[in-house]
Amino acid sequence: MTIRKRKPWLWGSLLLLLIGGMIYILFRSRQTLINLLLDHAGANGLEGAREAISQWQFPEWVVYNLPGGLWSGAYIMLIHALTMGEPIGKRLLWAGLIPALGVLSEMMQQLLLLPGVADRWDMFFYVLPYFVYFVYISLKTIRS
Repeated sequence: MTIRKRKPWLWGSLLLLLIGGMIYILFRSRQTLINLLLDHAGANGLEGAREAISQWQFPEWVVYNLPGGLWSGAYIMLIHALTMGEPIGKRLLWAGLIPALGVLSEMMQQLLLLPGVADRWDMFFYVLPYFVYFVYISLKTIRS
């Protein structure tokens, strides 16, 4: 498969990764691991950005659930780009890995086997990109 066909998927993956990361960095607690690491690394420019957007109010699902879904989608788009030309079953298997791990981590949080707060909306947002991808692949297969 040519790089030309892969590029939109790679750029899309990067875009989803960045959007999810910016939501997480700018709107989540300063005590999250990534924010602590950025502060330790001297990313002081973020403080101005955080203050500038502090009056923006988003629904909780945008701040707490959407980033995971965007990252799940970014992974799926990357896998799509990397597995072009492979059998559909193999592509779907690889694409489902991160969404499945996301759901598993939420279940483990529910059972208190993993630190964190279990949230069914996190599970929904982890799986949604896979569902969209499954429909896309299925329709593309039917049409070819």
